[in-house]
Amino acid sequence: MPFEAKVLVPSPCDLDAVSGALEDVASGMTTLLAAPSGYVLTEELASAFTRLNRQPLWLRVGPEDRDPATFLLSVVTAARHLHHDAGKATLRLMTEQPGPVFGWRPLFVQLAQDLRFYLAANGALVLEDVHNTVSGPTFSMLGRHLLPELDGVAPCVLVAQASPSSGILNGCVRQATSEFRLTAPTVKESLESWAPELTPRALDRAVALVGGRAAVLAGLRDLNATADGGLESLLGHIASVKDLVARIAETLLTEADGKARCALGLAARLEYAHPAMISAVFGESRLPAGPWSQPLEDDWVRIRPCWRQPLGTVLGKRAMPDRGILHQSADWLLEGGACEQAISLYLEISDLDCAARVIRNRASALMDHGQWATLDGWLAQLPEATFAAHPDLSCDRADIAAAKGDAKTAHRWYGFAASQYVKRDDAEGACRSMLADSAVAAEAGDLANALSRANAASSLADAASLTASQMWATWQQGRIALAAGDCDAALASFGRAASSAALVHDGAAAAPVVTTGDLAARVEELRRQEESHRERQAALRQAQHDALHQLLVTAKSPTVPGNDVFGSGWSHVPAPLKLPGLAEPGAPAPKTRARPFAWLRSALMPHRMARSPGRHRMSRSPGREYPLDQGDHDPGASTQPSGSPLAVPDHGRTPAATARPPGQAATRARTGTGSPVHTPPELAIHLLGPLCAAVGGVAVQDWPSARCRSLFGYLLTHREPGPPREVLMEVFWPGSSPEASRNSLNVAIHGLRRTLRSITDMPIVVHAGGAYQINRDLRLWLDVEEFDSHVESGRRSDGAGDLDKAMRHYEFAASLYRGDFMTDDPYEDWAALTRERLRLTYLDDLGRLSKLYFNIGHHTACASLCLRIIERDPCREDAHRRLMRCYSRQGLPHLALMQYRMCVQALTDELGVGADPATTELYQHIRSHERV
Repeated sequence: MPFEAKVLVPSPCDLDAVSGALEDVASGMTTLLAAPSGYVLTEELASAFTRLNRQPLWLRVGPEDRDPATFLLSVVTAARHLHHDAGKATLRLMTEQPGPVFGWRPLFVQLAQDLRFYLAANGALVLEDVHNTVSGPTFSMLGRHLLPELDGVAPCVLVAQASPSSGILNGCVRQATSEFRLTAPTVKESLESWAPELTPRALDRAVALVGGRAAVLAGLRDLNATADGGLESLLGHIASVKDLVARIAETLLTEADGKARCALGLAARLEYAHPAMISAVFGESRLPAGPWSQPLEDDWVRIRPCWRQPLGTVLGKRAMPDRGILHQSADWLLEGGACEQAISLYLEISDLDCAARVIRNRASALMDHGQWATLDGWLAQLPEATFAAHPDLSCDRADIAAAKGDAKTAHRWYGFAASQYVKRDDAEGACRSMLADSAVAAEAGDLANALSRANAASSLADAASLTASQMWATWQQGRIALAAGDCDAALASFGRAASSAALVHDGAAAAPVVTTGDLAARVEELRRQEESHRERQAALRQAQHDALHQLLVTAKSPTVPGNDVFGSGWSHVPAPLKLPGLAEPGAPAPKTRARPFAWLRSALMPHRMARSPGRHRMSRSPGREYPLDQGDHDPGASTQPSGSPLAVPDHGRTPAATARPPGQAATRARTGTGSPVHTPPELAIHLLGPLCAAVGGVAVQDWPSARCRSLFGYLLTHREPGPPREVLMEVFWPGSSPEASRNSLNVAIHGLRRTLRSITDMPIVVHAGGAYQINRDLRLWLDVEEFDSHVESGRRSDGAGDLDKAMRHYEFAASLYRGDFMTDDPYEDWAALTRERLRLTYLDDLGRLSKLYFNIGHHTACASLCLRIIERDPCREDAHRRLMRCYSRQGLPHLALMQYRMCVQALTDELGVGADPATTELYQHIRSHERV
């Protein structure tokens, strides 16, 4: 805890000339007393609180309190003079959420809440010398978050030697020097009571020299007591108040011996003194009394700031403490718990070994409480050789650099610490340094170096049989793999880490590892279930297709019972069975009709012909498929082989994206006149990602060449109008002669047709009017067109305010995008513009969908979409910002800050530019733990 003397209340004032203004201050609210040292005697303020029956919480703020964490600890130490449990919640929060990482505002607000309880009854808060913190963040936090929370609870008094120019304390009542300057009649009245022999001229001279300063008037009183009537002659030879103060000190110290003068010099140097300290250093406890001493509680004495410089001048160098005395004083302070003051003295006298030893012993507590600025200032004064002897200090320095965002310095000190640990055969320390170094690299987006350091730590931990270190190293490997998008490696690492966690004694510390291990196991189980469902779904789809095929075959050529059922006359046969076999919809009527009921009569014959199985195949003739005997169909035959890479709509269904009415997908349809209409086979094509095609539910398995596949994609996307032969020759063979181009085109068309003919006899690619085109009689489903349609529909619904409908359209469009357009043929020039347009449309679709998810609070889904956007375009700052907001809303600010650094790195590497101001502003808000 901080130096105890800082929080002691001054003893009551015994001056007969005091300022009455402090009585009002002690009973008021928040007040700032701004006056140079010597005008305000704070013991007078303490006396005023005593008269009002208030117990003040007192703190004299020092330069060390510019570190907000040190200031918080100092206030808690002062509060514990009122109650031993005061500030417990603040201390706990300081260790759980250190200010340099999580921000200072929550800590100052918590401190205010703790103080409200102890000040509400009859307390008060006094912060003396707050001018020492104006140049640091403490002053801002004090004015913005501590004092406003205490306003109206109890009097709060701030004492400063100068009025801060900042507007942070605008809510305070300000009282300047004029409010506390002793009036001339008051000074003259006091002098007349002490020295009635003074002439009016001497009185006027004394009043002018005092200038209303209570501390100087007190010095004149003590001087008069020892001057034996020589005060008037002394006043006649003094030209300024500086000379007067020096003469007072010189006169009052005339009888002091060498040890007493040295004791006073040490007190002036340290600002505080205690009889035990003086006795430990000089062998006796004598401290010359005088107006420079301000008595405090518990026998402590403070040297008034306005007297410290004059005393140094009067005592001279011989009386001021040398290196030995300062070292003994530092030892005494260290034994008393004043570590900060002791370390400062060790550093001042260049005893770096003692300073390093004490810093090492105190470093953990300093880091835990967030006193990183204090620790960093001390470490910066130590030579590098000191860090070789104390590798822990290298880690602390690296931690502080990492918190500041200085990855380069952090890497240097982590690496230095790891090397020193290895030299000392301290494998655990080396693993700890390597993992910290890995975490910094990962946060900076340098995943390669992060993984390298994590792997090194894992190997070292494994060799040294360090279970806990191995657990954390493996866990870090999983985090890096997850950030790199390698889900399989991440799941494996998290699983191994969880297995190691079972062997670690500190189960609570391993809780995050166990949690991620459980989640990884859950993901693996869901994957297995998904695969099982996928296989089951494929089997069900195949079974459904087979059943539909059997239904078609049976309905077209039913098995007719024999004579024993209907008798010998056909008149008893039900009407549907008397009809000829079903015709294919759309097939033209044949020129000659088969004899009516010929097939039925043959079926009713006592001796039926044997049936031979055969495959149902669509006729190559443009007419109808003539039904033969039912034996020409194999009810168990499937038109789509198992394991087809493309899920295409079966007869009776259209893709979910199409707007085609269900009736058009039926196997049998009729025109308005009721005549049968032939339904061509469904042609379903995926061009987003690898090209996949299916005709009538049968997938095209083997393409004769990449050029045939690319040509097919071109014809599909250039249907209106179909491209002439010359255009195709120029697109695909621009550098060849016309004869060679024509020959190449003929070969490609022939190969394409041969491949499609293996699936159906219906012509797919036709030549008409001098152009090649896709047969217009085919029912075509093209994922590119469906994708564009749903994106456009989503935008219309979004603009109309129908957000649910917009989300459904956006989601379906995103599901269609299996990859970039014509991924199989990345170097085809004709596809480049379409590919880029569709890619940008897809990213826009994901961006709009992620925004809708974010607005309704689905932050996990939104984050997933943002990651997909960033994976395809690392420079999309809007996606980075939305992802940062998602992480922040999910309570993961560290991931948000890491995402910002990844964004900055991507912009620098890819475009050579910095982040947009909006992105940087968002980063600052998240660092301050504001809601974004």
